[in-house]
Amino acid sequence: MSTRSPKEGKKIQELDSLVAEITVDAYGDDEQLWAFRQAFEDDVTLPRCPLAPGHSCF
Repeated sequence: MSTRSPKEGKKIQELDSLVAEITVDAYGDDEQLWAFRQAFEDDVTLPRCPLAPGHSCF
């Protein structure tokens, strides 16, 4: 008996689809790792510190 809700199952399917999209042309562990690195560089926006470079925001 499965304890996952249908909503959780859909999220897992979406995650599996995203992983497949990122790693579609990657052969081997090294290329898969670099594919994820490139996906983050291209598509993830992180907050930036408003202070000058070299100063800690936290």
